[in-house]
Amino acid sequence: MLFIYDPVSKNLIGPFTAASAGASRIETGAWSTKIDEHSASANVKLEWEDLHIIKNAGERFPFLNKQEKCELSTLRVQTLMDALKEAPLFQG
Repeated sequence: MLFIYDPVSKNLIGPFTAASAGASRIETGAWSTKIDEHSASANVKLEWEDLHIIKNAGERFPFLNKQEKCELSTLRVQTLMDALKEAPLFQG
């Protein structure tokens, strides 16, 4: 599972699913500022169906604000997935 978190707006969008083997090489915070097209994480292909958005997710889930250390445990992933199921669809 992959999520996009905008540290400026504090919005979380997801879930995305990694659809390539490159997913095993994603570095924590790899997309926190920009995507380096020459890094391993740029090779990850994503799939998605219904994307949801949680506005101000950084307030509700403070661990998202620590981008350089934001590594999600299985419990945190499940918590975000449950919250996204209840969130409105992303219209973007």
